[in-house]
Amino acid sequence: GVGRVFGEGDGWSGARGQQDADRQPPEWSAEGPSGVVECGVQHPLLRACVGSGAAGSEEDPRGATLSCPVSDDRVGPLGCGHCSLHPIKGLSTRSAGGPMRPPRPSNALLQELPKTDLHVHLDGSLRLSSLITMARERSIKLPSYTEEGLKELVFKPTYESLPDYLEGFAYTTAVMQDAEALERAAFELAEDSIAEGVVYVEVRFAPQLHIHDRLSIDEILKAVHRGMQRAQDDHRETVRGTKAPVFHYGIIVCALRWFTGEFSAWYGRLCSLFPDAHDVEVFGLASMELARAAIRLRDEEGLPIVGFDLAGREDGYPAHDHRDAFLHAHRNFLKKTVHAGEAYGPESIFDAITELNADRLGHGYYLFGTDKCGPDISDPSAYVRRLSEYVADRRITVEVCITSNLQTNPTLNRVEDHIFGRMLRE
Repeated sequence: GVGRVFGEGDGWSGARGQQDADRQPPEWSAEGPSGVVECGVQHPLLRACVGSGAAGSEEDPRGATLSCPVSDDRVGPLGCGHCSLHPIKGLSTRSAGGPMRPPRPSNALLQELPKTDLHVHLDGSLRLSSLITMARERSIKLPSYTEEGLKELVFKPTYESLPDYLEGFAYTTAVMQDAEALERAAFELAEDSIAEGVVYVEVRFAPQLHIHDRLSIDEILKAVHRGMQRAQDDHRETVRGTKAPVFHYGIIVCALRWFTGEFSAWYGRLCSLFPDAHDVEVFGLASMELARAAIRLRDEEGLPIVGFDLAGREDGYPAHDHRDAFLHAHRNFLKKTVHAGEAYGPESIFDAITELNADRLGHGYYLFGTDKCGPDISDPSAYVRRLSEYVADRRITVEVCITSNLQTNPTLNRVEDHIFGRMLRE
């Protein structure tokens, strides 16, 4: 696939995901009665029912009845509303060694299935070749001007921590300081998404990292919109006259939990205007300005801004510092997603959903992290149970980013160990 700087989002072309998908499934027996089949978490696209019972018919070789692990309902041979597994004609569910799992979906199937990507960062998705070209054109210094050198020095397979991972964004944002670069980055991300079979993507980035005297927030968001729209128009022509879905997109703007005046020219100016203000006040002011601009551009200019996000380091920079901005978004019907539980514990998730009215959670990796609870939580197990039940009962979507977590979390070494498996089970 196309080389990109990071694997943010649940990308199918990530190195680890590709290795996992290339493993051969176990052989299936063509004989024997139907056993019990359970679709495990290693199937990235299938949330499956558990089949059991008598030997299956030709139409449904897995057995006459199915039970859903989500609802415990007994359902018909085609599964239930919670599940997406369909019978595979001609396959038995038992091998000589006992019950077997279904085969993994092939790469060809994963490629063809229409997909969505709800968590992808524009400045984490530049093509390496484009980063090098744009850096040279703009006299931006990089640690290396070859793709191999950048992969070795900056854009690595894994990192020691999330802050270590985020250091690479300094290079990508440095080359994206003009409208042409922003439009190019957006267009190429859309092209790459289409090539992976993605039919709807929500691209997110922090516009305030790109504002300076020669580039306004209006110009920044319009440039990203132009790039995405150009790819969408090209794709519409490609699939015209076919049944293939047309590519669509939305834009999510990211406020930052914290920043310094060194982050961008705009942040530097803001900090200089309020030298005696507490940092938290300045952080909140920046978020409010972004929320106001996003809503204005959505309502008056028709830009497809679909969400408001909060990103950056969680530890020491709680979500509730940005309460006013998210309340403004909430009152103006702008959907809200918050990076929470990525590198901090369940209390960060609680803060996001109770203080910011988050409709979605970015990552949510430590939703069950009893060991990550702070000293104010007297019973971590009860706290985590109630929190996870609340998330489930309220149908708060969790943007699971397996590839990204494998890169940034040194305690996570295998896809099979990702917390997504427990999320599905519980």
